[in-house]
Amino acid sequence: MTNLKTALEADDVSGLLRGADESGITVHAYDVEAGRFPFHPRGHDHKIVYDVRPDLDWPARGVSGRTCPDCERGSLA
Repeated sequence: MTNLKTALEADDVSGLLRGADESGITVHAYDVEAGRFPFHPRGHDHKIVYDVRPDLDWPARGVSGRTCPDCERGSLA
């Protein structure tokens, strides 16, 4: 089991909820033990609400949406 789980952006900075089909969601890697996004060099936007999925290991599979470029680059390093 890994500490890296999948985190979805639950809503955007304007507070609008994403589509029920998860369209338009950006998918991130989240370290549940450290409580942070390990591949975000400048931290993350605190205005965005994230839905951490403890049952989905990173890298995310079967989740529609786009992968965060920082998380994708970091997980390939």
